[in-house]
Amino acid sequence: MSAGRYALLIATDRYDDSDLAPLTGPGTDAQELSDVLRKPEIGAFEVDVRLNAPSDQLRRDVDSFFVDRKRDDLLLLFLSCHGLKDASGSLYYATTDTNRRLLVSTSLRSSFVNDVMERSRSKCQVLILDCCFSGAFATSMHAKAGDKAISRQDFRLPGKGRGKVVLTASDSVQFAFEEAEGEEGERGSLFTRWMVEGLRSGQADIDNDGLITPDNLHSYICQHLPPGSQSPEKWEFEVQEDLVIARNPHPVIVPATLSEKLVARMTDSDRAIRASAVFELEIRLSDSNPAIALAARNALERMATEDDSVRLRERAATVLRDGARGAALPADLEGVIQVEGFVRDASSGVGLGGARITLRIGPSKMAQMRSEPNGRFIFSSADDCTGLDLICKAELTGYQPREVHSVVSPSSTTVDVLLLPAEDA
Repeated sequence: MSAGRYALLIATDRYDDSDLAPLTGPGTDAQELSDVLRKPEIGAFEVDVRLNAPSDQLRRDVDSFFVDRKRDDLLLLFLSCHGLKDASGSLYYATTDTNRRLLVSTSLRSSFVNDVMERSRSKCQVLILDCCFSGAFATSMHAKAGDKAISRQDFRLPGKGRGKVVLTASDSVQFAFEEAEGEEGERGSLFTRWMVEGLRSGQADIDNDGLITPDNLHSYICQHLPPGSQSPEKWEFEVQEDLVIARNPHPVIVPATLSEKLVARMTDSDRAIRASAVFELEIRLSDSNPAIALAARNALERMATEDDSVRLRERAATVLRDGARGAALPADLEGVIQVEGFVRDASSGVGLGGARITLRIGPSKMAQMRSEPNGRFIFSSADDCTGLDLICKAELTGYQPREVHSVVSPSSTTVDVLLLPAEDA
């Protein structure tokens, strides 16, 4: 099953405790963020919104949100509210029924949220906090809360969790500001306003790769806040690869750089080797990374016009036109054999890079290689191996080794190797 994308947005702008001033931004902010995260061309999240809910309900909602998830589900939790600290410095997120004298029983404690996140099976998590403490006012602005702001230690996530990113609206000595009322009578958080704008417009894709990561979003927000107002911060906990919050709906894509080996194969004097390059470019043409797909398209366009083989020019043109893998191989290149495979995590289906691959074809042919970061590996041969037995063995630290048996098909053979974690042995 493929990984899911889920978001829970919690906003509180009305409080029973008269010591907690009402806020104007959270409700509007949560709705606008929900709208942009839901859009399939941007966030493609399944989104739930909780507005002005009591503390006991929110504890259940947060617990339910993180439980029973798959390892590679992306979970995004957003909170917009007052932030409060007790005498010991513990942080609490205020809810509609929060009593400042009874914080433990009437609010959402930061340590509770962190514990729930840590226990979740999901290892892809984003926590976004638009809150601080009340008490400061400025011309045409008022602060959302208090006497001190959120400190780094409040987000310390213990254990071996990986892939957690925390974005906050301000640093440890600043406030998270709301805008003054505009011409249409609406105002909201400066932090969330620019976050929504960056996602909606795609301008948060500051490196022009078509994707918006937490790092991209943090940089974009920082660039657009008024000078001296607040300094959003970002923490990462054992992030192994960039988490993708959204796609740029209006991408300006810069093509990726193809590997030197692939470029060399494209211009090799051996037509069979150039044909194998066309096979690999065909696969990369459908890559989920737009920059890689564009680089493959540009390379195929060059081969479709510049290769000295009529058959290969036609082959490259066919791939560009149809965009489909597995098109028929030209008749005079039938001896070219392609073995294409993927190594994946058996539980999540995610590609596993760096796996050691050993291929044995028939009684005498053997090849070894490593899987690419997305789990893909490719082997090409100019020998006619059609009908021979194929044994593919994949080994990767932390996983049980596995062999897959098949038979070499004419022109192209696909092998899918699913590895179980060693702990599941």
